[in-house]
Amino acid sequence: MRLLILYLIVYMSEAANAGFIHAVRQLHRESWQEEVEGREWIILFTIQGCTHCSRAMSLWNQLATQLVSDSMLQVGHVDCTKENGISRSFSVQRFPTILRISRDEVFEYTGSRQAHMLLEFARGGFKQYTSYMRHPTVLLANTSDLWLLVEALWDPFKTALGWSVGLAVGLKGVAHLCLRLTRPNTHKKGD
Repeated sequence: MRLLILYLIVYMSEAANAGFIHAVRQLHRESWQEEVEGREWIILFTIQGCTHCSRAMSLWNQLATQLVSDSMLQVGHVDCTKENGISRSFSVQRFPTILRISRDEVFEYTGSRQAHMLLEFARGGFKQYTSYMRHPTVLLANTSDLWLLVEALWDPFKTALGWSVGLAVGLKGVAHLCLRLTRPNTHKKGD
């Protein structure tokens, strides 16, 4: 019996080293078409330096080991710091984000970050969610960090500019009203 257990431990470690054990696959723009198209995937989108993303990665590795039996479902990871074209193609704006790709449909996981809930979502619970987009046929190119910063700040800039113009117009109106109320009436009756 001990020999059998020892044999299984050795076999499993060799299988893991050889890549037979289901593991998280790092996805890149260059190989996206060959790896992802037409397959079932659950993908974690993260950025570097995010503590929530770091915690999610440890949970993600647990999920991958538990999905060993699902040969049809692939578990992937996209580092959006390096692969921002992929994240922009899928309209990912919060990190970490979990997407389930089934056929041409893309489903976003919005539940709590618990292993059993993620497993349920991955294995079919995603069908309860509404697909928020179709799988993009073409991925956007990666862009510079400066452009991403401009893109991220554009909406707040427009909002601040709108409020500033509105406030300036409002103050001008109040100033004109105060001037009219404080001017002495120079028109005499009967002249």
